Amino acid sequence: ICIKAVIELLSNETPIFETIRASKDITDFVSVRKVTDGCSYDGQPLGKSIRFYYSTKSKGCFVVNSNGSKVPSTDGAVPCMTLPEEFPKDIDFLRYEIEANRILDEISFNQFGLFD
Repeated sequence: ICIKAVIELLSNETPIFETIRASKDITDFVSVRKVTDGCSYDGQPLGKSIRFYYSTKSKGCFVVNSNGSKVPSTDGAVPCMTLPEEFPKDIDFLRYEIEANRILDEISFNQFGLFD
């Protein structure tokens, strides 16, 4: 969704928050990650391939089974191993908006060579 929001802003001047909040397709918000040693969330094993989205109701992060370390970029995430029939009410829209703005900043800086 973050890439879509940046493209919409650059192409059609649609504000980032509008694109993100207008989407009701959970697949726009889901991330997939491979964890070689498998991982768990809130004490429940999830396996080696995990699917998650960022939530306002997260109970922490995903933990690697073999050593107990945090799976990177999973703070504030919740598992989404099977896609829900209804769009979740706990999507952390603000987090996605912040990430879209970070992407926008990155491509703007690189585009104009300001920090090369």
